[in-house]
Order: sequence, then C-alpha cells, then structure tokens
Amino acid sequence: MTTNYVQRSLTTPAVIVGADVHGLGLARSLGRAGIPVYIADTDSRLPGMHSRFVHPFLLTAMSGPALVDGLLALQTRLAVKPMLFLTSDLQVRTVSENQDRLQNAFYFRMPEHKCVRELLDKNHFQRLAEQYGFPVPRAITVRDEKDFVHFAHIRFPAVIKPINKE
Repeated sequence: MTTNYVQRSLTTPAVIVGADVHGLGLARSLGRAGIPVYIADTDSRLPGMHSRFVHPFLLTAMSGPALVDGLLALQTRLAVKPMLFLTSDLQVRTVSENQDRLQNAFYFRMPEHKCVRELLDKNHFQRLAEQYGFPVPRAITVRDEKDFVHFAHIRFPAVIKPINKE
C-alpha cells in the first residue's frame, strides 16, 4: 500500500499559481523530485514560466472568477486531479471563496472561508496569536499619524511591514 501511495504521489501533477520567485522555488523542488509541474500566471516573462521543470500555462487573472475559470480550464486539459499550490494571499482568498467549484478538480486543504478570512487579516491574526499565547513578535498597528507615538515602545531590531501586501 505504501508503494502505491508513493508512486501515485510522484505521478500526481502539481499546479502552482504564481511564477515569481516563490513559484519558481516550489517548482524546482517538486520538479527535482520527479513530480510533473504546471505553473500558471498572467505574465509569461516571469522566471517560473521558463524553468526546465515546468509546463507553463497562461492565465487571464491571478484572482477572482477569472482565476477560478483559468484553473478549471487547466485541470480539464490535464484530465487528472492535480495538487494545487498558491503563492499569494489574493489567490488563497479566491480559492477559499470558490472551494465548492474547485474541490472536485484539485487536491488542496483549506479551512472554511470564515477562518481563512480571519487568518488573512493581519490585525485579527495578531490578536488571536496573542490571545492564545502563540510565540509571535509584538505588533503595532498604524492607522493614522497619531499612532506613530507607539513607535517609542518598539525594541530593535524591528520589522516594519504593511498589513495588506496587495
């Protein structure tokens, strides 16, 4: 049984959404393991679209209904149910919102959409992590100029990043 599972795992294709450096790294790892890799993006010039390990697929959008339609079109071409790998929050949000349309076409695991929404909200995630005692660094939210006063409490080294990466 283990041998069949391993054999099936190595022949089940992977579909990676996003051909930037994140997708390229994932494609190289999976490709070197002998897994057939399909990478999908809207930009044919990205490095992941030219890797020797991938079969490129051009999408019309990286989020929303057009992403879902593009993924379903790719899966139809493959005629098998591939593993789905996402490389951005926008893609995670789109797939989460459309789990019912995609679950029979791709292998992926995702909690219910309400949970995904909460985890994608960086402020909400920070509050949950602190509430449950997860080992996360302290965070300060800046909404407007008056919040800069909280910077006096930052201990360096520190990382400053936007809540919304989009």
